[in-house]
Amino acid sequence: SFSPAPAAGLISVGVFSVLVSVVGCYSAIRVKAAWLCGYIIAVLLVLTLQFSFGVAAATVPNLDHIPESMHDMFEKEYKEIDWMYFSDFFPEACYATQTTFPSSGATMHHPACFWNSTCDRLFPQCCGAKGECDTKKAICSTPATCIKRFLSGVGTPVAVVSLLTLILEIFAISFACVIRRETRTGGVFDKSSQL
Repeated sequence: SFSPAPAAGLISVGVFSVLVSVVGCYSAIRVKAAWLCGYIIAVLLVLTLQFSFGVAAATVPNLDHIPESMHDMFEKEYKEIDWMYFSDFFPEACYATQTTFPSSGATMHHPACFWNSTCDRLFPQCCGAKGECDTKKAICSTPATCIKRFLSGVGTPVAVVSLLTLILEIFAISFACVIRRETRTGGVFDKSSQL
């Protein structure tokens, strides 16, 4: 099983953004001043949330450890996952070892060490003297290390994309404000002055 919360959150933000865009287009075409104000406020809200997300994504590469809540989620929800499916995102040490489950016959690729940085006795080449994972060896890695590497690689591009779209949204707000100003008495879109 997996947690659908991140996907549901992204879909919700996408649907909200589409609805906000439709309101903006409708209010600009029909020259509805009140609707333009609502559009401006909604885009400012999206802008604030997106800026926060961009800043959070930019700080991910500097993450020195995985927060405990994230660690617990991975341990509970994704314990039996085949890391080979993510070979494009993780280094080879994250899926270098494998275990075959006798009951199902399924083979799962995974890191050679556990979340708590102890080694798996099935892979003694990664065990230190006290049972700890010897991460100095290229094949030995913990799931936490794999997740940190993934997050550090994905954080910067996400931050850049988020901050670039902020520029577009600032232009959208600017144009909406111009249209709103021109709908006032004496403006270009003032219907009473066109008679």
